[in-house]
Amino acid sequence: MPVQSHAFGARTFPGVWRPVSSPASSCRLPDATPQPARTLLHASFLCLCILACSLARAQTDANAHAWAQCLGDPPFGSAPWGLHLKAPARRHDVFRAPQNLLLRPALKLRVHPGVELTAGYGFISHHRYGTLPVARSWSEHRPFQDVKAHHAAGRARLLHRFRFEKCRFVSGLYENQVRYMSRLTIPLRGPWYLAVWDEVFVP
Repeated sequence: MPVQSHAFGARTFPGVWRPVSSPASSCRLPDATPQPARTLLHASFLCLCILACSLARAQTDANAHAWAQCLGDPPFGSAPWGLHLKAPARRHDVFRAPQNLLLRPALKLRVHPGVELTAGYGFISHHRYGTLPVARSWSEHRPFQDVKAHHAAGRARLLHRFRFEKCRFVSGLYENQVRYMSRLTIPLRGPWYLAVWDEVFVP
């Protein structure tokens, strides 16, 4: 009758002895990274973390900003065409000094109850502000086209916006960028609502 010996990892039959390999020992793999190399990697990672923290602390600048924004989407009567107007004004030191001004008029077309096409132009001016100002004020010109699709998500509404922008700076630099925004709007009591959104920029 066979007898299993757990203490010595061997299986015993009458007159036969055969060692049984331990599962732990059979699955162990040799460490491919030598100890000095691992120590060097750990030290390098620690130095990078310290350097990143030092740079973040060195570039910190406390500012008190105030943003005011005017939005409008007036339609052309019952026609599928309409206007889109956006004018955010961003001020530094709580409205005392200019920071940014954005003017973005556009023309939109409703091609489906849940889909809109928009084409417009954006003008953005940037001003010097704070204790670490840029070298000079500058402006951007941004013609853009976008597609908006919105649908119900329970009692809320979910908006997807895909935008293509052509950015031209006063220095003559030109670049294109693609933007995707997702916004969730949750109705509250009366005219009040809660909006949460995020946007991804792909230069």
